[in-house]
Amino acid sequence: MMKTGLLVDSLDNVAVATTAVQQGEEIKVGDETIVANQGIPVGHKIAIKNINKEEYVYKYGVPIGQTIVDVSKGDYMHTHNIIDITEELCKSYIDDFMKEGVENE
Repeated sequence: MMKTGLLVDSLDNVAVATTAVQQGEEIKVGDETIVANQGIPVGHKIAIKNINKEEYVYKYGVPIGQTIVDVSKGDYMHTHNIIDITEELCKSYIDDFMKEGVENE
């Protein structure tokens, strides 16, 4: 039985492994089959396309991180190749929200 990856949004460039995946195993993500370049624990991310260094990583349709190296389709995505930017993004969303509130007064 082929392993599967959960893809939630068309913007996503990663999918979530629904079971543990071994290096070289195929994972079905949507209509595509991706070969895992490394082992991927259940619940962790796999790149579904090549992602250049410093590009955003999208999961569930929102940016969750930024790559610190070039990433290849099929790579295990975790702290060794992504930095977490969620706190930074939340601050920018708050700043934007506050600016809009002031402009609408």
